[in-house]
Amino acid sequence: MQPIILHIDDDADDRQLVSETINKIDQSVIVKQAHNGDTGLNVLHELQKEHRIPSLIILDINMPGKTGSELAKEIRQHTVFKNIPIILFSTARSIPDESFFEKENIPLVAKPNNLSDLETVIKSFLNEVVMHSKYVTIHD
Repeated sequence: MQPIILHIDDDADDRQLVSETINKIDQSVIVKQAHNGDTGLNVLHELQKEHRIPSLIILDINMPGKTGSELAKEIRQHTVFKNIPIILFSTARSIPDESFFEKENIPLVAKPNNLSDLETVIKSFLNEVVMHSKYVTIHD
């Protein structure tokens, strides 16, 4: 099975750039996208029904409705999703509830200002996918 990355960000341009960059580096990666926290949770549950979960979740912090911080906490409380690596990917320089993210080993990565730096950051994200396991599945 192909690895899956779930990117949750309210900025459509950012989602598109990240998706294109991931596929430029590794065409075997499936990128699922969501424009807010609730949609992101729906995508996770749909993947679960297919007995698949993402190898990585990339989360924006500042989104309307459920913030990235709130969503990360909810994911960490879910028995199936709690071990999926999460990276906060944002222009924000600080995180609400920073101690939670440190305890959960969820890093904050600043969104770069140019495509070259974005490619470097995405390569590090893909290394996280490999470390987590390229073929993560779930069983009932």
